[in-house]
Amino acid sequence: MMRTIGMLFPEILMPAQKNMKAIMKKLISPNSELLEKYPLIIDHLVLLMKAMFIHTIDGYNKDEGITIKDKLYFYYVLLFVIVVAIFFYEGF
Repeated sequence: MMRTIGMLFPEILMPAQKNMKAIMKKLISPNSELLEKYPLIIDHLVLLMKAMFIHTIDGYNKDEGITIKDKLYFYYVLLFVIVVAIFFYEGF
């Protein structure tokens, strides 16, 4: 997904005020005065984009999955019981 976004908006890979302003001009009307009226929007978007690049995606670890398998099974059963109880309570 990031590759597609990077192709559409290459400026997004380096979040700075100038780049975010260029992206916003592509997304909104060219005649819009939104960015001039509310300059905090750009600052907010820059902070959001910087925060997105901090996070990393870890691959699935089979050992960790095995350790919580029993807990997940319990929660699925609990969720099923709740859904069935609501189903019968509502009279469907």
